[in-house]
Amino acid sequence: MSALLPILVVGVIALVIWGMVVAHKAKKARIAELRAWSAAKGWSFDQSSDAHVDDRYRHFPLFNKGHSRRASNVMRGEIVINTRPHPLLLCDYVYVTTSTDSKGRRRNTYHHHSVCIVTTPYQLPAFTIRREHFFDKIGGALGFDDIDFEDAEFSKRFHVKSDDRRFAYDLMSPRMIEWFQGLDQQLNGRVPALDLQEGELMIHTSGHWKTAGEFEHALSIAQGFIDRVPDHVLARLEGDSSFRTGIET
Repeated sequence: MSALLPILVVGVIALVIWGMVVAHKAKKARIAELRAWSAAKGWSFDQSSDAHVDDRYRHFPLFNKGHSRRASNVMRGEIVINTRPHPLLLCDYVYVTTSTDSKGRRRNTYHHHSVCIVTTPYQLPAFTIRREHFFDKIGGALGFDDIDFEDAEFSKRFHVKSDDRRFAYDLMSPRMIEWFQGLDQQLNGRVPALDLQEGELMIHTSGHWKTAGEFEHALSIAQGFIDRVPDHVLARLEGDSSFRTGIET
């Protein structure tokens, strides 16, 4: 057995090195794919580390978490929705949280995300929608309810919050609700959260999207949501200051 030990050690080391080489090649291939995809769209692409994305988008809770925040593989450009240009940003993002155990030892945890942010021409009130989870039910029992709608099944499956309940009810039209339910079914209950802050819509998930196709899909969700904002809501946003600021009347 002792004679086999050096062979086993060498084998483990070789396996680790092989895994690192494979991971490095996959990372390079992914970057090349994202670069080509963004170029085909006419967008810019920068794979280097960017420490300022969190400052630009600090109105989103994600960009206030932890420390040592960095974006990479940053793509910037615009898309046209309803004949109007919408600037966008897509990137990988990481932040770090530090914990200390009972012996005073510090441990860093890295939280990886991929992000899609689309800037709309409107100052939309704050609004979030995501799948309902167990802790939401506990919060509901304690009186911290989300916004419920006439569609009981939709209200059961989705957690909706907004600074302006009137805006939320108008925004979540039967057409929007039907689209969300269909999307949720298509994604087997894994529809990503949508976060609307200061007129910008963000979609993000934990972990990095592995392919350009996953970035494309996130962007299509953002487009689908913005495209389904009811016309009368947009008209009121342009002419009603209470909607633009999120103040209920």
